[in-house]
Amino acid sequence: MLHFDAKKFLKESFGTEDNLRNRLVEHGFEPPNSEALRKWGQRNQIPAAWLPRLLYVLAKDTNQLAGILPYMIRSESTCRTVHKKRDFSGTRPSVFE
Repeated sequence: MLHFDAKKFLKESFGTEDNLRNRLVEHGFEPPNSEALRKWGQRNQIPAAWLPRLLYVLAKDTNQLAGILPYMIRSESTCRTVHKKRDFSGTRPSVFE
């Protein structure tokens, strides 16, 4: 299973909460309030709507594509999924048709 280390991403990419907020404002985004930003760190999660904005800010500031690969952590899954046998004999339209 893969996990995103949001704390490490935020710390290495933005340093401080104030810097994160200032950089978002510089790029025309209304930043989340301080309490919301603290919760990102506490939960070690960034809301899905915010990650593209943060990557945009990093890319614009560095003139390079920003990525999340350095912040991905592979771990053993603690949840086992039981896959049911599926019947694929019926015809279904292709996504590409």
